This record gives sequence, structure tokens and C-alpha cells, in this order.
Amino acid sequence: MENTRPFYLIEDHVLVREGFKKLIEELGPYQVVREFDNGRQLIETYPFNPPPELLILDIEMPEMNGKAVMHWLKTHDIKIPVLLLSCEENESLIISLFRLGVRGYLHKQCSAATLAKAIEDILHTGYYHDEMFTKALNTSDKDACNKYASLLTNRELEFLRLACSDREYNYDEIGKMMDIHTRTVNKYREAVFDKFGVKTRAGLILFAIKHKLLNC
Repeated sequence: MENTRPFYLIEDHVLVREGFKKLIEELGPYQVVREFDNGRQLIETYPFNPPPELLILDIEMPEMNGKAVMHWLKTHDIKIPVLLLSCEENESLIISLFRLGVRGYLHKQCSAATLAKAIEDILHTGYYHDEMFTKALNTSDKDACNKYASLLTNRELEFLRLACSDREYNYDEIGKMMDIHTRTVNKYREAVFDKFGVKTRAGLILFAIKHKLLNC
């Protein structure tokens, strides 16, 4: 089909895959041009032809799961956007996947409207997250970094960097490192969440990754 945007769909359950394929192609000018049962099948076809504009990837699959695929893509410096599908809502897993380069994360029971928004956001702004896109993301990375960092006090910025560290410190550990009580850590957390319009630590980390706040 002309003027359609090519996607790959990687999902091991055939009926689920067929349902997602049909729905995706009804949502916009999208076409699932290739389908795979697992991550191993996907990487064995690299270099991809035709190259996809989006990979829609299940997290739980035999042989090679979604997280292993993300490790492989990152190791080979392949920057195709990935929308991940899961039956779980595990915050630590979501955080680790965004660190690996995932651009969006959806529960498989999401509505068609949510799936449509996720696809549109990833294609047009680079990321999807239901908390993150309450704000306009049309500033440059440098401008956004400076803009959002300027909203924080020095101690709030210190909290942000520790909370978003890939060492995954808990709040008690952050308190010890900042030499403050956990109650004070919670106040910093609430202040930063409020300033950035996020509700969870996963949302905060994605926000920081998107706007390069950890490198300001």
C-alpha cells in the first residue's frame, strides 16, 4: 500500500498478533509488513527489509523476549523506535526498558484510543508515556533541559539525579546519601513530581531521559 508507514509486530500468540495487526491497520496509515513469533526470528532478519518505522514488541516470548531484544538493539546501535506490550505493570521493569531505549510501554488490555495515541506520540514526538505528555514537547533538547532544570532547587536536582540513577537507589538510600531524613526525601519527591506533572518514579525517569536532565 502506498503512503503507509511500515511496522513490524513481534508477538508469540498468533490470535493476539492477528488482533493487534487488524487494529493497528485500522488506526491510521499503518501497515504491519512483517510478523514474528519471537525476538530470535526478528534479529535473524537483520538488516531489516523493508526497514520499519516502528517495532511493536511483546515483552514475554519464548527463545528471546522483549528485554533481550532491546539489549540486542542497543548493543548494535539500532535506533528504530520500539513500543513495548506487556500484561504486567512492573515499575522497575518499565524503568529498565526505557533505559534500554524503549519509546513507549502499553498494557495489552489498553483501549484502541490509547494504542492510537501511543503510536502517534512515538512517531511524532519520539516517546509515549501517559504522564509525560501532559506537557508540550516542542522545545529543543537543550532548551528543555535548561527550562526544566531551572524549575528545581539544587537539592531537588540532586534528588532527581539520585532517583534516576541506573543504580536504582531506594528512598532510604537516597536519604543517607543526601544526609537527610526519609521524610525530607519524600518532600523533595513530591515537589519534583508536582513540578514535572508526573505521578510515579517511572514517569520521572522517562521525563528526565527525554529532556536529558541528567546531563544538564
